[in-house]
This record gives sequence, C-alpha cells and structure tokens, in this order.
Amino acid sequence: MRDLTKILRRSNLTARERGLLVARSSFRRANDMKGGLTEADIEALRNQKFETSREVSIYNGYVDLWNHYVDLTVDTQTAYLQAMLKITQLETLAQTHKYAPELWRRQKFDHEPELREFLLKHSGIEYTHLLYVLTFNSLPKEVQRNIKLLDEAMPRYHDYWSQEV
Repeated sequence: MRDLTKILRRSNLTARERGLLVARSSFRRANDMKGGLTEADIEALRNQKFETSREVSIYNGYVDLWNHYVDLTVDTQTAYLQAMLKITQLETLAQTHKYAPELWRRQKFDHEPELREFLLKHSGIEYTHLLYVLTFNSLPKEVQRNIKLLDEAMPRYHDYWSQEV
C-alpha cells in the first residue's frame, strides 16, 4: 500500500483510474476480500483536484456505477425474499388443505383461487403435454398403431401437430 500512497500523493492518476480504484476497493470490502484501499487512501482519491468537469463526471460515473450495483443487489435480494415468503405461504395453505381438511373447512380460507393458480402453475406438469398424451392414449389401439406407422415421434411430442410439414 505504500506504493499506492506515493502514487496518490503524486496525483498522476486519471479520473477513470481513480473511479475504478474506489469501485474495486468497495467491491473487495463488500465481499470480505483482502487488498482493498484504506479509508485514508479513498479520502485521498476523493480529495484530489480534477482539472476539468469531464474528469469529475467520469469519476462520478464509476462511483455511481458501484452505488447502482449495491442498490440492484439489495433490490434483487428483496424481490427474492418476497417471492420465497409468498411461496412459503402458499405451500402452507396447500399443506393445510391436504393434511388438515377439517381445519381448512373451519377456517373458510379465501385463498382458494390463488392457491389453485399456484398449484397449476408450479406443479411441474406440462398440461398441454398431459392432455396430448391422454388424448392419444384414449384413441383406439388400431388408430394408435396407424399413427405410429406414419411417424414414431407422434405419441411423444405434444406440439407435433402444430409444426409445419
């Protein structure tokens, strides 16, 4: 760090280099990595005189980029935690409905449409594929054999009929 302190004293860093140093140091500190700048070095970078307003805007651009990254990280974590909370609430409702039906009837939950939508959307079943397979299997065996003779892939791919030939 002594070399960096000497460089900072000589003040021959560009605005871009100063901004990158501050952003990288903040990143290292945020991720508990070694090698970041000390508070004194960061203050020395901030207090150096800029020659033009363009240098000021370049430096501020890098610092703002880091601040936006931090804000985006916080927003992403918040959205993730809100989604996990909602999923947990819906799972609790689904388990209550399945394992304690008498409690479900007594409580008269008004979440049933929301719960139904959640279960249909996140059950892991592709309903269009399921419908196609059930329809194919409900056909007479002779028709199934004839379809398989035309193309062996027909019974497996639900979008077969929608593809252009």
